[in-house]
Amino acid sequence: MHEIMETIRQEVTTLVRLDSSGHNLDHLERVYRLSMRLAQVEGGNRLVVGAAAWLHDLHRVIEAEAGTLGQVGQDILAETERILERTGFPRERIPAVLLAIADHDSFSFGNGRRAPSLEAILLQDADKLDAMGAIGIARCFQFSGAHANPLWDGQIPEPGPYDPTRNTGTALGHFYEKLLRLQDDLQTPTARALGIERHRFMEQFVARFQAEWRAVDHSSEIPDA
Repeated sequence: MHEIMETIRQEVTTLVRLDSSGHNLDHLERVYRLSMRLAQVEGGNRLVVGAAAWLHDLHRVIEAEAGTLGQVGQDILAETERILERTGFPRERIPAVLLAIADHDSFSFGNGRRAPSLEAILLQDADKLDAMGAIGIARCFQFSGAHANPLWDGQIPEPGPYDPTRNTGTALGHFYEKLLRLQDDLQTPTARALGIERHRFMEQFVARFQAEWRAVDHSSEIPDA
């Protein structure tokens, strides 16, 4: 397994080397590690989950070239299949990898939807965990900078259906549109446990950000005027 994963990693390294939106090789490696951690507790085929973790963001390459937000389409799945075949990945497991990747950008956000396989669930949970906590905050602002979105406009958007192809709005608004909703969207007990502190940290950050934005924070280090 290690040899196949390393070969896949080398293939992906070349493809995502220019990413500046928070979906680079470091993100893929964290999702891989998180997905392996989840699979160790929750079960699932670790070979399938690991390959899906390394390959789940290939559509970001198209985004970088086109300057838009792409989706996982048949062209991406076909390229993913070719990569897996080149690495000697077991052919009978390839459909399971493609299924997990095709579904990874889906969000239920209260509508009860579940991923089509345990491996897809593990990939989704790992990917969502990496969008939470301190890393999630950093990636949010990296993504917003890559798409020239402002920090905030002082408005709190109403939660609604989330569109992963939308790249407008503000960095702080993205917390309300997506990031602060991820804790309730995690599907496995292990991921939900890992997400608790990450979610709490984001809540604290958003509150602090808004206070400083309005210049009403009351730090003990700042003397009264």
